[in-house]
Amino acid sequence: MATKKIHNLTITPITIVLFIITTLCGCDNGYKNPPALQRPETAYSSSKLLSPTPHTALCELLSVCGINHDGSAQDIINKTQQAWLRKPGTERWEMDTLGKVSETYLPYFEKLGMVHEVAPSRGKYDYAFILGATASSVRNRLAYLVSLWEKGIRFTTVVLLGSDRPLNSTVETDSVLKNMPQQGLPTDKKWQAPATMPKTESSMMRMLYEQVEMPDAMRKCPLIVVSSSQTTAADGTIRRATTADTIIDWLKMNMQPGTCLFISSQPYVGYQHAVVQTLLPQNFIPDTVGPHVKDPSKLDISIFLDTLARRIFQEYNQK
Repeated sequence: MATKKIHNLTITPITIVLFIITTLCGCDNGYKNPPALQRPETAYSSSKLLSPTPHTALCELLSVCGINHDGSAQDIINKTQQAWLRKPGTERWEMDTLGKVSETYLPYFEKLGMVHEVAPSRGKYDYAFILGATASSVRNRLAYLVSLWEKGIRFTTVVLLGSDRPLNSTVETDSVLKNMPQQGLPTDKKWQAPATMPKTESSMMRMLYEQVEMPDAMRKCPLIVVSSSQTTAADGTIRRATTADTIIDWLKMNMQPGTCLFISSQPYVGYQHAVVQTLLPQNFIPDTVGPHVKDPSKLDISIFLDTLARRIFQEYNQK
């Protein structure tokens, strides 16, 4: 048998024999299997706001807000939970206003990753998730997902993470759902309003998904709709399902592990990525993204602060 050279490796008959013996006997000669697939670094996975030390912009914002702390993660969490969180059982649109985002606060929110777009880090995903929200935010997220497809980002299955939250009678009326501002997406010409309009968040999300115009290939992606239930506490208080609840209910469907693209919107991307990171098993690879805030001056400071308090708590308590 002739001897062959491949690059700098010499292949001889004895080399081949030794290779066969080693393979059959299971000897590793010091070789170790490659490590299990690890989650890649994303815009948020490597930038926890309290680790290893508190983020400079967070400390500066605490000072501007008059929150004194001892510099420890736990004290910062306790103080921000007390000062910034909305009242239990209160929705974002029901919060007490602290005024619109001004030039005083905007630079801190920008540095904390709450204003600008967070784009996907991959070109293809097994799942694309639309996170539940009010109708206008859902439409905005759908528009962003369609724009990603048009830019070449691909995904196999679309998942709508909704709940049975009753629609808001002020901002999610039937007329609004039928004639919602398109967020850059025209209505599909084939769409017709259903005889009975949606009454819950998940049914609203399904209708909006059917309503918007999108590429035919994207429309053919299998669609999964999650509708998580509200819960009633011992005191009779009703708690609507959260992002965490919808993810847990999706996992109960015994879905195959894979790459996951979560569509959020600012200023919530960082917080929702922390929730996703906490809940998904290691064999699900998450990437949470969302479009930029078009005009921060139209949003209330309380929205940013409430979201920020939730984010640092969630990041600190990740597994």
